[in-house]
Amino acid sequence: MNYSKAIRIVRASRNISQKELGILLETDASYISMIESGKRKVTKSFLKSFSKTFSIPMNLIELLAAEKEELKNISEENADKVGRELLNVLLSTQSKKIRA
Repeated sequence: MNYSKAIRIVRASRNISQKELGILLETDASYISMIESGKRKVTKSFLKSFSKTFSIPMNLIELLAAEKEELKNISEENADKVGRELLNVLLSTQSKKIRA
């Protein structure tokens, strides 16, 4: 699993900087940078906090983090596409809840 990829995708989809993510998660932006660049491993507590902060189920984060070999019957391009589509669905659902 490449959780740094998943974190980068979610952060970018929300149009927030590493610094803003650090503030939301009460951590330093340099830590976020190291996670996204693969220089630091993501802890379970970080993932739980990240998941809770963005109201994204861990299953979706795991799908976004999946590597090609972990998705045996799906191409990397299709896996990225499916992950992004699921993220968009989730974000649009969250957006509707906020407006209601």
